[in-house]
Amino acid sequence: LLPFVQKDLDMEPGGCHIISGVPCITQDSYKMITIAHPYLTELWKKFYIGNGNKVLPMDIEQYINPLAIAVWICDDGCLSFRSRSYRLDLHTENFSYDEVKRLADILSMYFNGNINIYSRKYLTGIKYYITCSGHSALYKFCNELVNLVPDVMKYKFEINI
Repeated sequence: LLPFVQKDLDMEPGGCHIISGVPCITQDSYKMITIAHPYLTELWKKFYIGNGNKVLPMDIEQYINPLAIAVWICDDGCLSFRSRSYRLDLHTENFSYDEVKRLADILSMYFNGNINIYSRKYLTGIKYYITCSGHSALYKFCNELVNLVPDVMKYKFEINI
């Protein structure tokens, strides 16, 4: 991502962490610091207000496309196999229910399966996330998006259906 990063990636070791008030065990991860480029600053202003609270821009539709969805899954998605079927969870817990509903509606333009919004109770209150399911729809969706991501992220789309 040069010249947009300040230095090499930093590795954060996995282990016991508190995420959104919930104790979790995480894997090793990497972080980077981007430069203060005017374009990145304008994007930040669209998605964050005040002291860094996330918001969904009114024109979010213009930012959502297959590549954006693939990046979203790589960043905040989790493909899992439960109860004899696959599902894709998109973690949207930082948004209000109405914002999550808007995201689910936009996602339905690209995903032709079941899209549901579920709630989860945290110490800070009820939060919402999106789940996509449906055998053939999920298989087709993942196969279309996997080619948009680097090899190191392809595991996010591996479904052995």
